[in-house]
Amino acid sequence: MLLLLVVYCCIGLSICEDDFGGSIAAIGPDTLGFFGRYKSALTNARLNYRDGFNVTDYISLKGLIHGIERDMLVRYKEVNATLFSTSRFYYNYRHVGNVAAVEATIQQYGLVPRKQSISLIPETCLCHPTNAHPGRIYVDKSVDMTDYKNDIRYDKGNMFLEDMYIAYRSMAVRLHNLRYVMSHRFPKKYPISSRVSVKYRVDIESVDKQYDLPSHFVYMTGHGGDRYFQFQAKDVIAASDIEMYVKEFIVKHPNVHSFLVTDTCEASTLFERLPKESPMIWMASSSRGVSSYSYNSNRQLTVSTVGKFTYYVTGFIKGVIRGIKARGDRASISRLSLFQLKRHMMRHCPEELPVFHANSSIVENQQSIIDQSHGNDIQEYTIDLRKVYLGEFLFNYRLAYFNDYRWPLYTQTNGARGEGLQPNRGNSMDHGSKLTNFVDSSILRTKMGDSGLLVTSVQEGSRVITGILVSICIGAIMLAAVCDPLTMGNVFVSNANV
Repeated sequence: MLLLLVVYCCIGLSICEDDFGGSIAAIGPDTLGFFGRYKSALTNARLNYRDGFNVTDYISLKGLIHGIERDMLVRYKEVNATLFSTSRFYYNYRHVGNVAAVEATIQQYGLVPRKQSISLIPETCLCHPTNAHPGRIYVDKSVDMTDYKNDIRYDKGNMFLEDMYIAYRSMAVRLHNLRYVMSHRFPKKYPISSRVSVKYRVDIESVDKQYDLPSHFVYMTGHGGDRYFQFQAKDVIAASDIEMYVKEFIVKHPNVHSFLVTDTCEASTLFERLPKESPMIWMASSSRGVSSYSYNSNRQLTVSTVGKFTYYVTGFIKGVIRGIKARGDRASISRLSLFQLKRHMMRHCPEELPVFHANSSIVENQQSIIDQSHGNDIQEYTIDLRKVYLGEFLFNYRLAYFNDYRWPLYTQTNGARGEGLQPNRGNSMDHGSKLTNFVDSSILRTKMGDSGLLVTSVQEGSRVITGILVSICIGAIMLAAVCDPLTMGNVFVSNANV
């Protein structure tokens, strides 16, 4: 009986070894119900070892968890971002502020690393002689001189983060370069640092690679009008050109979900003829015949620092994510939808009449409804905006944070999860900290639980847990030597594996 107990414990240890330890979690609200599926699977299918160890049931549970993870990988994606301004000269400081504010938001709060975003800015204003605060970009009404005198990393008002990189600036911002970046069709031997390539991120069983692609976020700002966009104060981009760039991108990546945002006068006219069948949503700061307005006139910088539309969009995103992160706002998860953003913008920017549109293909199995756009006589068929989740385009879900919980999860071998699921360090979502390639579990202990933290597995702490289980086995053997081996064996297996 003692030998049977030892064999029994070794079998349980060998099967459960890779399924204990710290699990990792993807930042973002669980709008697709994966957390509920995890909880249901682990509640309903949890093994009861008091009745004996059943290898078949345990493998079945692991397969169920693996299926949930596979679905999560397909639906929750990484983010590739393209941001550009088309305006030159210092008096267009607000357009630089728009790009900097959006990029700082997706890097600080959306955890989108620099290598997955690319910026085009003709005039950065950073070292312009008129700029009274060189090297920094501000979007507020005034500059806090106390923060300005400190290190740039601790300047909370500065939107131009230390590790930001502008791939195209000054005269490098040309029409053909803009086409390359928007269509993702680059010539041969084009510099890697000047492109953002859509790459397959995960190599996982039973997932078609063409569906495991990053989401695509495009933000553009500048001067514009009815179906045109001013470029470098001397050229013009017609709406037909933008439509051509978008169609070229769709031809190359038909399954990539795209989110297009523009902040310019009569912005909606640039997107009116975009393909209706592609998985795409777009948001425009103003409708036909309506101007977009500057905001936050700064006396120290002598200019307006940001567009009103962009200022409130980034403020909305920051507010929602802070609520999620702090777990103080229980409604934050449901607020991160296109419908809630529309309500927020209509409340703060009613004079600009912003336009929001989503193609029905962006959400599967959703019936289309009619949404009358402001300022347009044409009815546009869109899905229910409450079903359009913005986190897909603003969060890099593949950057993982450690979780305090312990889950018996499935772990693949040989690095099959790919680079997209390698753990990364992130200190606080409220600060623009750099992301590195390794996780310090003593620093990262983010516990969100029922606020919607998605859990995936990683083999972390397996050595410690293996030592603990071996110690328990030795103790069980010693107890079994002086007690009833059958009774003690069953109690030990139940406590060790549940």
